[in-house]
Amino acid sequence: MNKADGGSEFVKVIDDLLAHDGGRDAFLRALLVKLGLKISAVHGTNGVSSDSAPQLAPIHVSSISTDLNKIVFHSLRQLGADDSAEDDDKNSFTVTDVNDTFLVRCLASTFDSMQDLRQSLNGFHISSSSDPTPKYMFFHPTPMIYAHFSLKEYFNNLPSSSNIGRSLGYVEVTTSTQTLLDKNPTVLRTLPFGFVMTATSQLNGRGRAGNTWLSPRGSLAFSYILHLPRHLSFRLVFVQYLVSLAIVEGIRSYSPEWRDVNVSIKWPNDIYGKPRTTDRWEKIGGIIVNSTYFDDKFILVVGCGINTTNPHPTTSLMNIIPESFQEPKHEVLLAKILATFSDMYSEFLKTGFRKFEYKYYKRWLHEDQVVSIEGGMTRGRIKGINFEDGGSGGLIVDEIDADGRSLGKKLVEVIADGNSFDMMKGLLRRKG
Repeated sequence: MNKADGGSEFVKVIDDLLAHDGGRDAFLRALLVKLGLKISAVHGTNGVSSDSAPQLAPIHVSSISTDLNKIVFHSLRQLGADDSAEDDDKNSFTVTDVNDTFLVRCLASTFDSMQDLRQSLNGFHISSSSDPTPKYMFFHPTPMIYAHFSLKEYFNNLPSSSNIGRSLGYVEVTTSTQTLLDKNPTVLRTLPFGFVMTATSQLNGRGRAGNTWLSPRGSLAFSYILHLPRHLSFRLVFVQYLVSLAIVEGIRSYSPEWRDVNVSIKWPNDIYGKPRTTDRWEKIGGIIVNSTYFDDKFILVVGCGINTTNPHPTTSLMNIIPESFQEPKHEVLLAKILATFSDMYSEFLKTGFRKFEYKYYKRWLHEDQVVSIEGGMTRGRIKGINFEDGGSGGLIVDEIDADGRSLGKKLVEVIADGNSFDMMKGLLRRKG
């Protein structure tokens, strides 16, 4: 609420709410504790303070090589309006897209970033984008180390063979990595295949069916760009399954001792883990894939969020790995996941999903699971997914009787879009 939106009575209501906000917060925290829930400290490590709204941070872009970073910078340069004082200075420009305005600068040295940001914050930039807050984007000559993420360590762990993640933008606090790419079509079409955006904290993370959430520090949140040729459009539906499998395999490849970590796939696009203190599987991550068509290909933005080192009460990888394991580094985990997906995607473009079918079923949670379909059959047993090239990618369910025997009817296929799966209740529910 904004005081400027109403008269004196409206202002008084806001003042009263603010005056009692601390007490209301304390009451809710006490209530949660009484219910037996664990809560974070008032000024915990989530990266979001109750004292003020978090400020958006600059985007820091680095690449696996200086030459590649220059190529990415100059490709964006073709979109920009020159902000330079002199015509021969081409290191600073503005890109205004549909959702965001980007103030882009190529830094001459590693010491230019803070000085340039200080100068930019004192200026005023007119924006015609949906989000009027300009996003500062700095291209660095070498990968930098920040308080919560080391680009240097990330690139040290990314194999040179990986086609995904060779250029990466890191931002400490942003709206959403998915929005930065997916909602800015001109920038999206210009950035290269495999470009990654990752953030320490998101203020408006995005999921399926328009769901949004706050992504605090401890979550590994990232989005990356894929291209799918038009003649392979029939494989588009399987990308979400490939991403889910790559995340699980990437987590398990973090180090040799991680190969048996209890992480699995919940259909259609969630990552679940089994905390070491319970037998119940709990959600620790999810993905979203958005697509647009341009220049004879589909441009996909894959968004991923994985609870990695989140404090209580969030369930994260820290609750799943043995207590003797060291805390995972976000930079290393991201590099492992992207490299795993890169290898898979190259093969996927050649041969489809069939090569990954066995491993996918090995990693998912629904082998022969009995489910109910809301508004349809009473009970059914999951038989698998339609992974045929040209297939819908839907969940295949065989109707059964009260004793669990097949009724011999035609198999029912439930597509991912428009449906949700309550795994704990075994209920496939159509979204309204």
